[in-house]
Amino acid sequence: MSQQVTQLNPTQQTTQSAFLATTVITAQCHAILNTQFTPPTVKPDWFDDLSKKLDSAKLVAKQWIDDLGPQVSASIPSSVINFDATFQASIDAIHELYKADPTASGKDNTTVQQASQIMTALSSQVSGIEATVKGMNKELSDWGVKMQAAHDDLVNGATNIQKTIIDLQTDIESMNNAIDNNRAAIEKLNKDLVYAQVAVGVGIFMLVAGVALTVATAGTAAVVSGGVAAVGAASIIAGGVTWGVLQNQIDDDYDSIAQEQKQKAEDQQQIIALQGLSNASSAVVSAIETSTSVLSDFETTWTVFGNELDDVVTKLNSGASMQSIIMEKVMSDAAKNEWDDAVELAKQLASAKIAIETKELAPAVKQAA
Repeated sequence: MSQQVTQLNPTQQTTQSAFLATTVITAQCHAILNTQFTPPTVKPDWFDDLSKKLDSAKLVAKQWIDDLGPQVSASIPSSVINFDATFQASIDAIHELYKADPTASGKDNTTVQQASQIMTALSSQVSGIEATVKGMNKELSDWGVKMQAAHDDLVNGATNIQKTIIDLQTDIESMNNAIDNNRAAIEKLNKDLVYAQVAVGVGIFMLVAGVALTVATAGTAAVVSGGVAAVGAASIIAGGVTWGVLQNQIDDDYDSIAQEQKQKAEDQQQIIALQGLSNASSAVVSAIETSTSVLSDFETTWTVFGNELDDVVTKLNSGASMQSIIMEKVMSDAAKNEWDDAVELAKQLASAKIAIETKELAPAVKQAA
């Protein structure tokens, strides 16, 4: 079943926009307050400054939640709503005066004077509310400027995060190259070590064979075999030294790989933490952008609210200056129409019920083993 689309008239559209604007701004301000920046294991130099900028943004968000938001969505609209009964009763009183003496005219006429007094009193009350509404315009504008400044500061901080991530990624790439080079060196050294092991094996064989030959043949053969045994011993010594040197080089290269892989793992862990920090920072920046973008819409709505009240005052003052009850009635009815629009807008603003889901954007940093 398809839902029927309801077309909104201009006043309804205005009030709906105001309702949605206050909802969005309040929700985004809560999102800013709920964000936490968790430093990586190795805290970058710029982290504390970035954290302070988040704290500054939170102060601006808190100003909306604790002060401006409640005023524009509750206390100020409520002052209009609460005065509505008095306003309507006053207009009804003018109607009663008209019914009692519809032809009353002249500035000295009692009926005309009574109607004028009622409208003057209404104008004074509505003017007070209007002044409060229009005074809020500057506060909203100032708040938007502060929120924009917080946005710019955090954007600059996010640039530092990305730069650090890029630097770490470059380090990891360099480590990968170093690890590959070390592995190639180990492969070569292992091949060299094989030849060293063969040399030792030959040396051992020559020594054993030489000794055996000496025992078996004696005489001149002993001299020859002694020479062979000496060569064999020299070969063992030479082979042993070569083997030890190569093995030490291999061990050193393996140690280098282990260190580089450990540093690589730490850098990757740092990148993960920084990415989480970047996401949290981006979320705050996005929340600020959203709140400031709809703020202009809300300021427009709030201006309409003030203008409605201004029109009420104008018509009441105009009616109060009339010298006939019929014109006083006409102007009071015109003022009532403007007032009713203002009340409708006030009710929409005051009816905003905002559900906030609390979440914390803090990256989980894996502890090194």
